[in-house]
Amino acid sequence: MTNKETNKETNKETNKEADAQPGRQPDIEIYLKQVALDSILEWLTHHFEITLQQQIASTSKLNLVFNGQPVTCTIVEKAAKGGYTSIWFKTNQTPWATDEECAREAFQHFKSEIRCSVGGWVADSPGADSPGVDSPGADSPGAESMDTQGWYRFTDKGQSIVNWLT
Repeated sequence: MTNKETNKETNKETNKEADAQPGRQPDIEIYLKQVALDSILEWLTHHFEITLQQQIASTSKLNLVFNGQPVTCTIVEKAAKGGYTSIWFKTNQTPWATDEECAREAFQHFKSEIRCSVGGWVADSPGADSPGVDSPGADSPGAESMDTQGWYRFTDKGQSIVNWLT
């Protein structure tokens, strides 16, 4: 078995483990308003070992390790209007069970507006394997239809649910 095949099998098993845990979303994605990439990377080192970082234009692909488990993370700068950066953990081998938990901690750390989907990830939705699929970015086809449950918004005024498209 090649390394690529081994990694694919490991990721399948990791996804099954995360999916099997009640209350855990299968992936985690949050949006940070106007937070520099260097600050995001520094925050990630509080929880993960960063073993590889590849930069392609405004996208960073990271290989992380959490509790001995590999985690793929994609960071897309300016993923949505207003200067929002997307952080997407492809599998939920993270300290957080939900997008909301991750967003809450990110807000406590950065003291900057953080958003995440109220509804989380839908397994067989179009583009479900890509970060930002449910984001309101101009390049997201169908973004309007995926905003039906709203977005958690964390600010210094507290947590609220908003319709990002208004």
